[in-house]
Amino acid sequence: MFDGRYGRGDAVSPARWLRADMAHRAGCIFDRVEAIDGALVGTTDADRDPQANFAQVVEPPAPAGWPALLAAAAEALARRGRPPVVSAVDAPAERLAALGWRPLHRYAWHRVPLDPARSGAAPSGAAPSDAAPSDAAPSDAAPSDVDLVTVTGDAERRAFLAIYAEVFAPGAADRAWREGIARTLGPPRSALRWIHALALLGGEPVGIAAVAHDGHTAGLHALAVRPAARGRGIGRRLTRWRIAQAAAAGCREGFLQTEEDRVRGWQARAGVEVAFETVFWTTGRGLGGFAAG
Repeated sequence: MFDGRYGRGDAVSPARWLRADMAHRAGCIFDRVEAIDGALVGTTDADRDPQANFAQVVEPPAPAGWPALLAAAAEALARRGRPPVVSAVDAPAERLAALGWRPLHRYAWHRVPLDPARSGAAPSGAAPSDAAPSDAAPSDAAPSDVDLVTVTGDAERRAFLAIYAEVFAPGAADRAWREGIARTLGPPRSALRWIHALALLGGEPVGIAAVAHDGHTAGLHALAVRPAARGRGIGRRLTRWRIAQAAAAGCREGFLQTEEDRVRGWQARAGVEVAFETVFWTTGRGLGGFAAG
């Protein structure tokens, strides 16, 4: 079984970041994580969402080893009644296509350098993440009537979950994500620490953000701003909060993921460059996906 350890180091390491992300998901959405040769297989009992039930390749095999690894991952998922979905960095696209696999989703992974010595001043160029659009054209300063509070009480937890459900998981099929983020607001399930923030505009909850960290590497998660409050710089301020929290905890690197090209371009202009990409692959039907190329 996966023990949640993912190593430390200063250089960008896709394997380390992918293990860290699976550890964060193990404390959130996954009900179980199983280690197989070269991959980690995470599944949830809540639903069949392919982004909540998949095998993450952390140690890519030699070209000749892909058929065996894909078969093992598909078998592990099938035992849980889940369709075959595998996420990988730099997978040989032509070889996977020849084996009957097709691309489903693509994510960019960004490195966020952290300086614990300057934890009170997060980089001004940081940008929102985690796929949900927040501020299409953020200003450098949020309005003066915006307050950020750390989520601690029941009322704050309810407000956080309401915004998360509204922006990220509004449908009946999104049950796993709603239940997963609720877990991070409860008692710790691992050595990771989760910290959550709520943005208040005129006293009303309008935005959320979260950080998961182990004191060395931080994942920046769950940033969302309600549509009516976007374009005010709230997303940027929440991201600065996430970076400051991670740095204050002693973390020296952070990572975040994006799915939308628009958000990726914004982050590139802000100096937060893409370190690598992962692609979700499947042989299943009816799971959506995008054209390769």
